[in-house]
Amino acid sequence: MIIKINNRKIKFTDELLSDINRFKQSYLEDDEQGGMLIGSVILNTNDVVVDKVTYPMEGDFFNRVRFIRSLRHNRVLHNIWEKSNFTSMYVGEWHTHPQISPVPSSQDISNWKRLARKSNSDVDTFFFVIVGIEDIGIWYIDRNTLSIEKIYGGESS
Repeated sequence: MIIKINNRKIKFTDELLSDINRFKQSYLEDDEQGGMLIGSVILNTNDVVVDKVTYPMEGDFFNRVRFIRSLRHNRVLHNIWEKSNFTSMYVGEWHTHPQISPVPSSQDISNWKRLARKSNSDVDTFFFVIVGIEDIGIWYIDRNTLSIEKIYGGESS
């Protein structure tokens, strides 16, 4: 999927979206899951390709309506960053919601702003994906203004 934002294109690979879609909370006993989004800025452009994620792992905290990723995700990110010759970097987060069409909670928005302020990544925009039961939502935050905008909402397949 390619999303156009002003003078840039953001590509979320189909494989990535398919991968995280398998964690959707289809049943009452399913807990929230999540991880990091990892991508690269295309040389001499503002375009971004989001093509990797970290997956739920031991040490994460989760229940039906909450997910907190462990520091182990940072180690996975660091390994990917080194193996990519320092071109694949943190570009955001993903998690699930037990809603048909996901809507970010006030806690989500607060966390997104905190991550945008504190991240060491070289990007000026971060992306946040919420996988709902039927739909997927994608938001971005400008790290300079901390403004958040929804850039996609539709079927998650």
